[in-house]
Amino acid sequence: MGDDTFINIDMPDFNEKEIPKLNSINAHDLQCLDIPPIEWIVDDVLPLGGIGVLSAPPKSYKSYMMLSLCLSVCRGEKFLDRFQCHRADCIYFDLESSRRRPRDRMLQIAGDNAVLPYNLHFVTAEEDVKPLGEGFEEQLMGMLTKFPKTKLVVIDVWQMIRKDAKRTQTAYSKDYQDNRILGEIAREYNVTLMLITHDRKMKDTSDVFNNISGSTGTLGSVDVAWKISRENRTDDKAIFSITGRDLKPQELSIWFDGEENHSGKGGFQWHCNGTEEEVEAERELKEFKYNGVIQLIYKMVTASDNGEWTTDASNILENGEALAGVTIREESGKAISNTLKRFRKMLLENMNIEYRVKQIKHINVYTFKENRK
Repeated sequence: MGDDTFINIDMPDFNEKEIPKLNSINAHDLQCLDIPPIEWIVDDVLPLGGIGVLSAPPKSYKSYMMLSLCLSVCRGEKFLDRFQCHRADCIYFDLESSRRRPRDRMLQIAGDNAVLPYNLHFVTAEEDVKPLGEGFEEQLMGMLTKFPKTKLVVIDVWQMIRKDAKRTQTAYSKDYQDNRILGEIAREYNVTLMLITHDRKMKDTSDVFNNISGSTGTLGSVDVAWKISRENRTDDKAIFSITGRDLKPQELSIWFDGEENHSGKGGFQWHCNGTEEEVEAERELKEFKYNGVIQLIYKMVTASDNGEWTTDASNILENGEALAGVTIREESGKAISNTLKRFRKMLLENMNIEYRVKQIKHINVYTFKENRK
């Protein structure tokens, strides 16, 4: 090849594909925009229009929680006895079951005599459900077109419609890409897709959400994450952790009712005791109300004409049971003092009784008085 030989190289025409220009908005104009508030499927825990994930170890009654959620949404009832649902249609992809299993489970939840809702639609393993990227998107959009009032779609389990990552693709990229595809459908049809998955085998104690199966791309690409955590598989109690982009993180104490309810109302449901703080406050209040010293004080103060009672620890210990028929479990004056200090605020808030202590000849003398103003 001589020096005067030329090679023609077809250079790409960068003007062939027009790249759209980006538009921006300044902070003040953004502030003045009339942006509608967040819509909720379930108040405070599940917003409308995005992707959510529920993760738990195997055999943790995840499907029962999602079926109960769908029944609550279809009826416009409360989820977990706590969170109000907004009535809408639901589609449930039960991809590991025949039609028998979701029917039996719903009757366990709602009761044998219940009339199950017409607006909860099931697709089971008996159908030819395609993987994501090979037809599932079209099948999902077809269902959403067929049932246009749908606001919640559950995919149980998520892994059943996923393909393996390509050799050149990282797990993070795969997780993010799959959730992005479903997220676009969710936003286009204004629905929320809840994906059910399992925990990782290796437990991470630093953050419960790190136990969600898959890479960090899973948590990073969803709008809401729910997590059920139990100490042991046989425990009926669990912690229900909730986090998301547009909601306040919560940790709730929940328990599973795994017994048939002979009243016909059903069972096999998760119930909420409240936040850990609420559960602790309820336990403290119960201990306060059933404490013998507190019961003695209340009876003696309310029985007196002037709403006042003066005593010391020795009298409480020696005569408390005889005076009011209560059991005094404290065994010393110091224990009495500690009980009064611990419950001082609750005594005032719950019984409207305040007290003062005065030391007479090295003995603490307590005066309890009902505030009758």
